[in-house]
Amino acid sequence: MTLRHFKIFIAVCREKSMTKAAEKLYMTQPSVTQAVKELEEHYGCILFERTGRKITINKNGYRLLPLAQECERVFEKIESSMKEEAGKIEIRIGASVTVGTYFLKDILTRLGAEKNIDVKFRIDNTKKIEKMIVDSELDIAVVEGEISSKYLKVINLFEDELVFVCSRNNILARCSHISIAELKNRKFILREDGSGTKAMIEAVLKENDINIEPAGMVNSIEAIKNLVEADLGVSILPKVSITEKDEQERLKVIKLENIELKRFFKIVYHKDKIVERQFEKVINIIKDIE
Repeated sequence: MTLRHFKIFIAVCREKSMTKAAEKLYMTQPSVTQAVKELEEHYGCILFERTGRKITINKNGYRLLPLAQECERVFEKIESSMKEEAGKIEIRIGASVTVGTYFLKDILTRLGAEKNIDVKFRIDNTKKIEKMIVDSELDIAVVEGEISSKYLKVINLFEDELVFVCSRNNILARCSHISIAELKNRKFILREDGSGTKAMIEAVLKENDINIEPAGMVNSIEAIKNLVEADLGVSILPKVSITEKDEQERLKVIKLENIELKRFFKIVYHKDKIVERQFEKVINIIKDIE
């Protein structure tokens, strides 16, 4: 069996569809179906259960999946090692939305100055970025949310704080500080599911037995700031996202009594990743960003 067969198999597992896997790989659907058939014939077992158009990975497929992913990673190690010796390497870097909005530009600018490093990047929420690292779709990432996968190495960078914000026209704007109980039943504008910021907010509210009324979920911090400014809800946002102009003209930052909402931005990459000289240079460049 070839790496091509394993890549196709992994794509079908991810997409749970021959058609979607074909689109992802820029292949025809019959070619994907044929590759899966060849895998099944080679190993003498069915890898997917098929019901009409629905396809579901079975126990044989689950047994093969981590082995196929390991095969893909080994191939990428070979490519990375050989290309580094030859000169230029490609680094696929991911960033969570907060990092992508406020820090990625500086990271990419510094990496762009390195003539022997070619960078591709992706911005998404922490959970999606984490999955892409596990699935070898990204080489390294910078995120602010918690990482749950045991397959990933995490390096803490610098600390950030979350702060409560409301419109300067909101009744709470007259306060310099409030108790967390004041948040009960207020309309909140939150990040989408999978966001590290949202996960942290929900954990703290649950710990303090606070119920809130979600007014909406948005995948852009700047969009949340605009909605809060219009007094369509309140929110808790990364302190790094609040500028001096925001505080003077748009938003009121209010301290939550006896509550600290702090977390680390962190570098994440797969534990099996070979840290070649160029990859280590990328890590050090990211470490210098604050």
